[in-house]
Amino acid sequence: MPTCLLDKNVVRRAIEGIGKTQIGYQLTNEELAALRFLLAAEQGQLLLFISIEMQHILDRFGEHPDVQVVHRFVQVLRPARYFKRWARRLRTHGFTREDAKVLALATFGVDPATNALGVEQIATFDQPMVHHVAYLQDRLTHRLKAMAVQLPTPYALARLPVVRSPHDFQ
Repeated sequence: MPTCLLDKNVVRRAIEGIGKTQIGYQLTNEELAALRFLLAAEQGQLLLFISIEMQHILDRFGEHPDVQVVHRFVQVLRPARYFKRWARRLRTHGFTREDAKVLALATFGVDPATNALGVEQIATFDQPMVHHVAYLQDRLTHRLKAMAVQLPTPYALARLPVVRSPHDFQ
């Protein structure tokens, strides 16, 4: 099943969309796109993940019904070995600290339930990040392969995820 890491803005838009749906307000295109991920997860077409930091933010809202809907469809991706090293290397390519952490988590994050390493894609509304990854795709892939070849299994199998806007997902 395809896997996807949702960045914080996608989660925020999904929660806003859930709330607006309940009171009959019109949804924005971003909210609709974010809610499509939850629908795909509900239908078993996609495994959704969030970062541990996003989990902590959601935990502050306690038992809020809109947040609980999101909790039903996402799992937490935890940083694994080599996460910090890859994040540092991404920073040398001009990524912000936050973008480097998201990309490193999607590459060297682990799902505790399955022990699967990384995810196939990242959904973000951060267009500068999407364009920066696309621009550096070949360099990043080469740098990751050079690093991974020296690592033990399963880390040697790490792959760079696809980074796209939720509008670009089918």
